[in-house]
Amino acid sequence: MPKTGIASGRMKLARALHHLEDLDRRITRYVAKRPVLTKVVLVKDGTPADRDIKFHVVIDQLVEVPNGWPLILGDVVTNLRAALDHAVFPIARQFPIVKVQPINQQTGVPSPIKSLPGHPAATAIIEAAQPYNDIVSADHHSLGILNELVNEDKHRNVLITSGCFLEPHIGIPEDVEVIEEPTTSLYGQEMYVGAVLAKFALRPTHAETRKDKVYYDPAPKVTIVLDVPKTPDNREAVPMLREIHAYISTLLDDLEAAGLP
Repeated sequence: MPKTGIASGRMKLARALHHLEDLDRRITRYVAKRPVLTKVVLVKDGTPADRDIKFHVVIDQLVEVPNGWPLILGDVVTNLRAALDHAVFPIARQFPIVKVQPINQQTGVPSPIKSLPGHPAATAIIEAAQPYNDIVSADHHSLGILNELVNEDKHRNVLITSGCFLEPHIGIPEDVEVIEEPTTSLYGQEMYVGAVLAKFALRPTHAETRKDKVYYDPAPKVTIVLDVPKTPDNREAVPMLREIHAYISTLLDDLEAAGLP
């Protein structure tokens, strides 16, 4: 069994995938059980002076995300980070992940990362993989996200939450005018019984319009999301982790092709 190097890095990568597949299966089972149920509540009835009818969609029942998921997530990101460190350990203490490129204080010129002795091609690959090269944001780079998740997991459980998407679930009858469209995406919003997920308003086109014609699916689509550290964003957990896994897998292939043992 290899102790370190590319082969050992691939073993760590495989272990990360093992935990990721486990998390994916658990999420699939959780979502299939319809963990969030909603109801439409009438909050304002129409009057002759003001015919607008206002509704809220609120959480009626909620199954919390299991407490064990952050532990599995921690195993995923720890093994992903270890895969990189194992790959370079024969010639370096760790794989550098740098979000802000160092600047030479004397010349003001950006400084490259420390080179790997005798491996200029591998050094160039690692340099190109640094988050500071991301033209959009180092915080959204695969390795930038990974590094922040690993650091967070060292000190507390990484927050993994459920988010809702309501979009085609509210049916509006033909004999009303939509005054306020219902909210659709609800990622990042706190979920608890009684929480208002959406608001919408209707205006009857004639006096005989019945409020009970408003229909909806009480089980909105639920997606499990992770906050992207250092940003206001969140992303679907498993696809984001698979993207990071694929990035590291390609990186290990490139480092091996560049001559790392």
